[in-house]
Amino acid sequence: MSNTTQRNTTESSNVPANPSISRHPSSTFRLSTGVYTVTDLYREWKEGLGGNHSVEFMNTSHPGWYSSQKSFYMRRRKIIKACEEYAVRKDGPLKML
Repeated sequence: MSNTTQRNTTESSNVPANPSISRHPSSTFRLSTGVYTVTDLYREWKEGLGGNHSVEFMNTSHPGWYSSQKSFYMRRRKIIKACEEYAVRKDGPLKML
């Protein structure tokens, strides 16, 4: 099999040519739809949930990653910003249980 045929077969099946290379995080990362509290939202934003990267990490290392879920992202960002502004007014860091 020629290199061209092999490359086309690999590309068409969406399997990385090198199995040790995983898909790019920005192509697979999704905001959790199971977040129901501000505490969980803040945790997802700062630490990550379920073994996923944090939203802050994604914002820093993969700008624009949220383009397919922009309105969902922007609503959550508004809540996070309000929490951070509240903490500044209260002169202290947020304490999430």
